[in-house]
Amino acid sequence: MEIRRIEGVLFQHATEQFQTIKAQKAGEALRIRVLSVVPDVLLDLSLGSTIRAKVSHWEGSIIGLTLPNGVEIRAENKSSIPLMVGDTVDLMVESTNPFVFRVVGLYRKGQGEELLKLIFEKEDNLLVSINMENFKESVENSGIFYERKLFDLFLGKIKVEDLMKDRKAQITGQVLLLAKDLSDMLGIDFEVSLESIKNLLHIFKEKIQNYEKIIEAFKVLSFENMSHEEYLEFIKDLRNYNSFILALDRGDKAIILKELYRLIKSGKLTEYKSVIEALESLQNLEEPVVKEFLKAMEGGSDKDIKRAYSALENYLKEGQRWIEFYNTKLPQLENLLYRLEFLNSLQWTMLKDGKAFYLPIYYEGGKGGIMFKADKDYTVFFKLNYNVGFLAGLLKRPKKHQSLDIRFLTNMAFLAEKLREGKNRLQEMLLEDGIELKSYLVEVVEEGQVLERVKDSFSQEGFLLIV
Repeated sequence: MEIRRIEGVLFQHATEQFQTIKAQKAGEALRIRVLSVVPDVLLDLSLGSTIRAKVSHWEGSIIGLTLPNGVEIRAENKSSIPLMVGDTVDLMVESTNPFVFRVVGLYRKGQGEELLKLIFEKEDNLLVSINMENFKESVENSGIFYERKLFDLFLGKIKVEDLMKDRKAQITGQVLLLAKDLSDMLGIDFEVSLESIKNLLHIFKEKIQNYEKIIEAFKVLSFENMSHEEYLEFIKDLRNYNSFILALDRGDKAIILKELYRLIKSGKLTEYKSVIEALESLQNLEEPVVKEFLKAMEGGSDKDIKRAYSALENYLKEGQRWIEFYNTKLPQLENLLYRLEFLNSLQWTMLKDGKAFYLPIYYEGGKGGIMFKADKDYTVFFKLNYNVGFLAGLLKRPKKHQSLDIRFLTNMAFLAEKLREGKNRLQEMLLEDGIELKSYLVEVVEEGQVLERVKDSFSQEGFLLIV
C-alpha cells in the first residue's frame, strides 16, 4: 500500500517538479511522536517493528493511544492525517530516541458504512464512465491510484504527462492555482495541504463578510436603500439642520457623512433605526480603515475626514474586486476541495488492504456507484439510478471455482421481467468463457430494502462493508 495513499492529502507535484527528495517529505509527514514515559511494551520493539493502537482521545494535535495490552500513551500527531477517536492505526517504529512512530495503516470504523451510503445517494461530482471501450483507463485515471503513480513517476516508470491524465492530479493542480490566487490576495503563505487551504478559505470568507457589512452599512448611510419618497421625507425632517443641508447641496459625501454622524451621536435621528444600526455595525468592526474613518468623524478636521473617507472608498473598491473573485472562483474552489476530500475518503476505503474499492459511475444514462471486494470470493456490487427507477446487482465468484452467483434488485417490474428472460442467453455467454452460472435471482424490491441486502454480503470483521 503506497504511503501517500495512506496519507490521502495534497502533494506538491506541480510546484516541486517531482523531485525524489521532495517525495520523501510524504513519509516524514506521517510521524507520531510519543510524549509520555515510554512503556516497556514499546522499549522492547526494534526499528521497523509494527504495533496496532487505538485512538482513545483527541485534542488538537495531542492524541491518546491505547496499546494492545491496554496501556495508554500520550502522543503528538505530527502527521497530516486527521486522526479521530475510535480510529485504529498501524504504527511502525521509526526511531527510539526520541520515540517516534510512522503511520502505515489506518482503519476508521464507520467510514465504510458512510461510503456505502454514497452508492444510494446520487453522487455526481466524480463519475467514471463504465463504457467497456475505456473502462480500464477510466478506473486507472479516476484518482484513487494517484499516489501510486507519483512513486512510479519518481522511479521513472511513467512520464509527467501520464500522471497529469489522472483525475486527482488535475483537481490538485486546479486547487493549487486557486489557492495561490487566494494567498496572493490575502498576503498569507500557505502549506500545500487541505487544512492549510481550508484555512485560507476561512480567512477569505471572513474578509468578504466584513466587506459586505461595510458596503451594506454605507449604502444605508448614503441613503441608497431609501425609495424616492422615503428620501424626500428624510430631507424634510432634517431641513432645519443647515450644515447637513448645505453638505447635501454641495454633494460632498465625506462631509455629508460627518454631519449625519453628528446628528446620530446627538440623538436627533432616533426614528431612523436603520441609519443608527448601520453606524453601530461599523463601530463593531475591527478593520483599521473603518476605525480610522470613525476616529476622524469623532474629532478630526474636515481635511482628516476627507482623507479617511478617500482611503475607505479605495478599500471598498478593492472589496468589490474581492467579492467578484468570491462569487466567480470560490464556488469552484469549494467544489474542487469537496471532490478532493471525497476522493481521499474513497482512497481510505483501501487502507486496510488493496482488496476493495468504490467508484461513483454512470452508464447509459444511469448514475450510481460500483464496489469491488476480493476476499474468499470476488464480490461486485453496483447500483444505477434512472429517472424511472433503479437497478442494483450483486455478483459473487469464488476464487477457487469458475462459478458465478448473480442477484439483481430493481423496483422496475418490466426490467425484472427482461432480466429473467435473458437468463439463458447470459448462461450461454458465461459457459463460452468456462464459467458456470451457479445461481441467478431477480427480485422486485423497494429502494429502501437494498442497503440491508448489501450489508449482509459486505459486512465482516476487519473489512466493515467496503473498507
